[in-house]
Amino acid sequence: MNYTTFKLQITRMLQEHFKSDAKIFIQPLTKNNNITIDGLIIQENSINISPTLHLFSYYEDYQRGGSIEKIFKNILEDYKKRRPGQNLELSFFTQYDLAKYHIIFKVVHYESNRELLKRAPHFRFLDLAVVFSCLLADTPAGNATILILNNHMEYWNVTKEQLFSAAKTNTPALLPFQIHPIEELLEKMMPEAIPPEIKDKVSLYAMSNPSNLHGASALLYPEYIQDFAAAQGCDLYILPSSIHEILLMPAEDDINPQDLTVMICEVNEKHVQKDEILSYHPYYYSRKKQEITMLCV
Repeated sequence: MNYTTFKLQITRMLQEHFKSDAKIFIQPLTKNNNITIDGLIIQENSINISPTLHLFSYYEDYQRGGSIEKIFKNILEDYKKRRPGQNLELSFFTQYDLAKYHIIFKVVHYESNRELLKRAPHFRFLDLAVVFSCLLADTPAGNATILILNNHMEYWNVTKEQLFSAAKTNTPALLPFQIHPIEELLEKMMPEAIPPEIKDKVSLYAMSNPSNLHGASALLYPEYIQDFAAAQGCDLYILPSSIHEILLMPAEDDINPQDLTVMICEVNEKHVQKDEILSYHPYYYSRKKQEITMLCV
């Protein structure tokens, strides 16, 4: 069965299952880093928001030998796990005076998101772009967000500077940053990605938030990184683990930045989903200058 037939079969089976209680449709979605997927949407009549399932990943299961019946069952189970238990209150989004308390920002790779950035208010930061989202209530799948586009900003009659000001206050309040050591976790998950010349020399610390959602925005808060550097008594290398997390590493004289670049590219290639890759370069935090710069090696 080819992918086109698979799509038709799955949508037919889902529509027969839900009957007139839901609409089943497939919508092409462009995700971070210009990654396009077929989003499978089950829009129940009783709920005003629905999770989007990545349909092609289920087709890959089919190609690996899974039966269409088993895959259909998996889709239903995944949908039920991520389905909101009730309608989400979205009326606040129509008024900036209410929406502004929910605005956060995230960082994405600038070059990989040029098309998206044509439609979204943003600022440049190193090789990244700062974009804005509206954080919604928790869902079974985690926090839901709405990307803020130019037309939202125009409707609210606000500037991107106002969005930045709101996000600067809200992001650490709504998604507070945490730092914790991760050597054991990293060693367990991807030992081959850590070069021997790095593995036994340094400690690694992950900086994100409890929701592990857009945690790389910590780059926009050098005061937090400054406090950590002061506690460590040294400058820091900052490794872009993903859009959800950065890694902090004490800057030792015998660490070659080229090795860090190789490690980042290796991890991106083998261990990070393409739509979650943040960057391919390490960064450097200087205590003396109190700033973050990009290391191009």
